[in-house]
Amino acid sequence: DRLNRRFDELLEIIRVASFADKRGSNAAVSSHKSSVLECARDRIQALTVENAKLTVRLLQTCAEFRKQWVQNELTESLKSQVDSANESISVLHEALAGLVGLTLVCFGLKYGELWKPSGTQESSTCNLFKYQINEFERISEQELIALRKFGDMSRDWSPKAGASIEGRTWASRKPEWIQTLSDVEMFARLNAAKEANLAAFCSIPVRWQGRSVALILLSDPKLSEVNLSVIHFVSEIAQQMADLRFTELLSSASHPKKDRAYW
Repeated sequence: DRLNRRFDELLEIIRVASFADKRGSNAAVSSHKSSVLECARDRIQALTVENAKLTVRLLQTCAEFRKQWVQNELTESLKSQVDSANESISVLHEALAGLVGLTLVCFGLKYGELWKPSGTQESSTCNLFKYQINEFERISEQELIALRKFGDMSRDWSPKAGASIEGRTWASRKPEWIQTLSDVEMFARLNAAKEANLAAFCSIPVRWQGRSVALILLSDPKLSEVNLSVIHFVSEIAQQMADLRFTELLSSASHPKKDRAYW
């Protein structure tokens, strides 16, 4: 707009000079016209330079806007992929929690827990995802209260890397069996476990690409009587569920939907 106004002013100057050329003396008017046109040429040249500068600034602004827009679009796309991955992993943990419940009922065990990574999937520690009590077993009211107390304590506790059965299993990615609770270093929450009559524990890691993605903890006074093949069977099923879920996740990530176009 500013450039247009200045060009209009120059056109008016030229028009006035032309009109004066028709009515005034030839020498005076011709000199005045020459002076006006020289001034007009200088101003046109200056306006051309300014116009070029404004054009460059406009192109730079457009380039910055385009860059920012693309960055925002990529950020939203990555956030969507992360949300999708987190949702898929959450589905896996829900499915594994269901496996824990079925294991308790099918094999007559009293108590089970599912642990998940603490924070990111690369975490070296874990937190409780869900605890379950097999109420189909004969459990007294007092024992049920003690089991719930133990589960609530597990929820509020996070094992250090390599500490207690959960931390050791998470770090080593190898199953562990405790047949007799005697040392708090072997098992944290020792007193609460004894109150709930949880005398034996078995931990089963679920792995993916060399790291732990979940951990199943089973407990029952008669756990030592359970055939080892049962534990291997549960471990195999859990591992197959994880492999299937993560394979699906990688497959969807390697074939994203092409629903966005970037300029």
